[in-house]
This record gives sequence, structure tokens and C-alpha cells, in this order.
Amino acid sequence: MKGKKSYLRNGWNRLDFFIVIIGIVSWTVDSSVSSGPNLSFLSALRALRALRPLRMVSRNEGLKTVVTSVMRSMPAVGNVILISLLFYLIFGILGVIFFKGAFYTCTDPNIENQDDCEGMYIDPNSGVIVERDWRNSDFHFDNVAMSMLTLFEVSTLEMWPDYMYLAIDSRGPGLAPKRDSRPAAAIFFMVFIFCTTFFIMNLFVGVVIEQFTKC
Repeated sequence: MKGKKSYLRNGWNRLDFFIVIIGIVSWTVDSSVSSGPNLSFLSALRALRALRPLRMVSRNEGLKTVVTSVMRSMPAVGNVILISLLFYLIFGILGVIFFKGAFYTCTDPNIENQDDCEGMYIDPNSGVIVERDWRNSDFHFDNVAMSMLTLFEVSTLEMWPDYMYLAIDSRGPGLAPKRDSRPAAAIFFMVFIFCTTFFIMNLFVGVVIEQFTKC
């Protein structure tokens, strides 16, 4: 226990020891309360069983190198995250300047401005008489926080053209969208995707690869 090569002096061995102890404790507690009430703390204890696959990592040198490089790159990854948040903030502010209040539309497609979006109309799809409503998009640029959230959705590349088309069709606050009103709005989204999805992602990959090479 006191030698330089003792079992618990190695970090991977300590992790392996911890996982084994968790498994023994969890099995003992499950056996003792199998016929009694279900204790709420057992769910948290059982969740720690998800660490069991890490025992396989501790026995494979290649996997250990990968995991070690990822762990050692965490401080540098934190710096990259700060840089990405800075980009999100800058583009979020620009989004508010360009598109604040511009993603609203009337439920009646024949209405072109907010002042006329009142009264009742016949829904062309259902044929039912309904009330007009001036609605905003689920993702918009009305404030910096929501703007950053919208940009995060865009950066995932999941249905991002939908938000770009909304920006292209938008005309301004109080006006319903009109097809291809602002084609130049596409430049904003393309520049954002280039700066975040590609540039920031390459920074993440570069940091991890550098640590992997050192390991």
C-alpha cells in the first residue's frame, strides 16, 4: 500500500476500486430491502452502476490514452467554450438589431400587418370561423437571451434553413412576412454557421488532438 507501484496510487485503479465497491454496496442494499419498501436513495445508487463500462477502459491501454487525453484537455476546452459564448453573444446582439419583432405573423395569411390582424376569419384548411391572432415564432430574436438560444439551434444544423427563410421573408416589426423580402439576411446565418459550427468545432478537435499527441 505504501510503495510507488501500490494498487491505489494509480488513478485508474482507484476508479476500478470505487466501481467495485459501488457494485457490492448496491447488491447488498438491494438484497436487504427486496422485501421491504423501495427507498428513494436507491435510485441514485443504482445510477452509479453506469460507471461499470469504465472498468473495461481501465484494462485497455488505447482507451485509457483516449480518455486521459480528453480529461487533460478540459481546461483548454473551457477556454474554447468561453470563445464560443463570445461569438454567440456578438451574433445574438446582431440578431436583435436585425430581426427584433420581425418573426411575427398573423394566423390569417391574407393579413399583412399587425393592426389589421383582428376579428374573425374563415380558416381555409378547416373551413371553421376562428379569431385572428398575431403570433411569434417559437424561436426568435426579440431579446439577447432568446437570440442566443435561436442561434444555438441554428448551430446544431437541425432545421436551420427554416429560421433562415423566416429571416429572409421578414419585413420588420408589425409587418407580416413576405416571400424573399430580405435575401441578404441569409449572409448573417451563413457567416454565423461558418464561425461557430466549423471554426469553433475545429478548435475543440484541435485541443483534444493536441492532448492525445502528448499522451
